Amino acid sequence: MVAYLIKSVLCLGVLWAVYHFWLSKEQLFKFNRFYLLASIVFSLVAPSIVFETVTYVDPQAVVEIPDWSGVEIVQGIDPTIVTEEVFDWQLALYSLYWTIALLLAIRFCVGVITLLHSTRKNPIKKWNNASLILLLKPLVPHTFLNYIFINKAEYEQDKINEELLLHEYEHVKQKHSYDILFIEFLQLFFWFNPFLHLVKKSIKLNHEFLADNAVLKTDIEIQKYQELLLKTVGLAHPTFLSSSINYNITKKRLEMMSKSTAKARRWGFPFLLVPMFAVLLYSFSSHQSIIKEKSFKDNNGEMQPASELVGVWLDAQTEDFGFSILSNNNKLYLHWHYTSFPIEKFGNRYYAITNKLDFPLQLNKKTGFLSIGNRRYVKETNSHRNKFEGYWISSDEYIKIKIENYTDAFIWSITKNGKTNSYYPKKSEEGFLFGYGHDIWKFKIENGLLVDSNGITYSRIIKPPSSTNLYEKTTGIGLTNSQLLVYNELASKYKKNHYGESRILAKEMNLMYKLQSKMNKEQQINSHVKYGFPKIINLEKKEKVPQKQIKLYNRLARKYNNQQVESRVIPTKDLQFLERVYSYMTIVQKRNAEPFPEYTPITNQK
Repeated sequence: MVAYLIKSVLCLGVLWAVYHFWLSKEQLFKFNRFYLLASIVFSLVAPSIVFETVTYVDPQAVVEIPDWSGVEIVQGIDPTIVTEEVFDWQLALYSLYWTIALLLAIRFCVGVITLLHSTRKNPIKKWNNASLILLLKPLVPHTFLNYIFINKAEYEQDKINEELLLHEYEHVKQKHSYDILFIEFLQLFFWFNPFLHLVKKSIKLNHEFLADNAVLKTDIEIQKYQELLLKTVGLAHPTFLSSSINYNITKKRLEMMSKSTAKARRWGFPFLLVPMFAVLLYSFSSHQSIIKEKSFKDNNGEMQPASELVGVWLDAQTEDFGFSILSNNNKLYLHWHYTSFPIEKFGNRYYAITNKLDFPLQLNKKTGFLSIGNRRYVKETNSHRNKFEGYWISSDEYIKIKIENYTDAFIWSITKNGKTNSYYPKKSEEGFLFGYGHDIWKFKIENGLLVDSNGITYSRIIKPPSSTNLYEKTTGIGLTNSQLLVYNELASKYKKNHYGESRILAKEMNLMYKLQSKMNKEQQINSHVKYGFPKIINLEKKEKVPQKQIKLYNRLARKYNNQQVESRVIPTKDLQFLERVYSYMTIVQKRNAEPFPEYTPITNQK
């Protein structure tokens, strides 16, 4: 808002300077009236215009998840939150602004009421299409809307020159009062803009030029008319809302009557101003560069943005389970440690919205890795786990290996000499390894065969395919009956126990995700979807944090963010306050608030 106001003031200043030093010296009265009014509107509109430059890039996304495992917070002696009272400059400025605006509004209303009241309590005479208001007090003739205010005694004694009445009638005819009402109304809110006051004076002076020019076209002698104007100097000034001939600008009006502007110049000025307005529009508007992802299309040509994020993600180094991302009602959710967080898109990035912070997501499509801090994650379907999963038998059929890929475990069941033992291997550069007695047993895949560190090769046992085609083409919106049956069987199979735990095969979870994302609303209600997926935390429906608490949060967060991270320490009581307020903020409030400060836990804090 501050930037907008500064741009608006400067823009109007440039436009007024062009008028004052150039256009005001020419007899372009009608054009100048339009120019001055347009300048006000332009200065208010131009700074609010945003020109966007769109750049399309390959889709990227990175999920950043908070890691609090290494942070231990030792409670201080006094957990009470203490906030010192400081002078609120922002509140003081707002109060000053609205106080002045209120006083100006009262002045404006009193002026209008006074003029309208005068039209009711004083005699009225019709003159052409205007109404003459006959006042008892001596005053210079002036106009407001369709009324011309004059002295009653002078009118009855026929002492008011017809040329002066004609001058005032031109104000009525050309509706000059509406210009003044327009700018006076704007001044109620933009009273701090000095150029608005200057433009108002210029508009009033130009009104006099317009009225003078109309009177002089009636074949009246210029010298006689100038003498009439000089006789009015020194009379009482009318209200600020009226158009009057009694200003300290009489000299400028007399000088303008003796000037002339060539016809070619009159036509040339408007065209010369077009480039100026174009430059000002570019200079005072906002420019924003937007980076958009190239959208992916399915076989039907429909857009599927961020579809490659959905699935199970494993630690790229260990291939331990990391997290999963699912799609529900065209929205993405990140499932981590039995909790789900909504994923929102802001600009060209996706963010996981947690109770503490909003963490950016960014996928590297070339490598297929998803980064979390300094660690990378790989999609389960592209992992070594997926390649090794299945049933294997040695060439001499002496050793049988069953490899099961669960979301939270990777289990190898090896049957040898009729005995079966289970192992939890670790990832190596080429495959997996685990301790076997006093030895290290390593496995890798070469040419479609499983090869161990002893040189033994294993062939994959191909199980007969299921009679149910899980990926048959749907005939309408939603899943087919066979697809829905498969989903319900999987959901019931992995129904959570009392502790909310269940072990799910990664490939079956991926299948559940794929089937669930294709369900229609009716199928989602009737299916066993509640068994298969964790409860979604909808953080968007939280009530807004009061503005007073956000101000206190911003002050504390700004204080610690201004300190060096290495030497930054946050007392427990302040940290508790920051975390509590931030956790209750809405998404919009978080994005407008100060960033949550990184911190070093401390002890012995009083």
